Amino acid sequence: MEEDISRFLAAGMTAHLAKPVRKVDLLHTLGALFGPDTPHQAPQPACSRPAAGDFASQSVFNWKWISDNFEGDYELWHSMLERFFQETYPALVQALQQAIADGNQEEVALQLHRLKGLVGLFQAPQAFEKVRALEQKARRGESMTLRELEAIQQELAYTREVARRWPELI
Repeated sequence: MEEDISRFLAAGMTAHLAKPVRKVDLLHTLGALFGPDTPHQAPQPACSRPAAGDFASQSVFNWKWISDNFEGDYELWHSMLERFFQETYPALVQALQQAIADGNQEEVALQLHRLKGLVGLFQAPQAFEKVRALEQKARRGESMTLRELEAIQQELAYTREVARRWPELI
């Protein structure tokens, strides 16, 4: 792992953050890249976990992990999640659609693996397990259907909707 990181840094990568990303590591890296006065370093007010009565919303995310690793900074977590949905997710869906259309199970498995890692980063266990199951299916050489992709997209749309409601939940 250290050899890979050294090789990537030598090739021009500016920094490395291991998953799962923790707020303290993220802020340290941003400070190293942009200086100690970076606005990303400004302290954020801590938020408590969502109310115990909102079980459905709680079960979508691992709120305790998010609270612990983002030090209660749900705004930072949410901004990272939204950036994923705006910038990375559309390309992943497009690549999956193309791989399914081409019948390229290896590419389907690769794109599902990428999606699984990102969903896991945001601590959405239900969505993670659904993507993981499809990745395993693809690795066994079984075809993924567009209907299965649509089901994942619906799960992630619900996940995103719950994430957008986080201020109401705390």
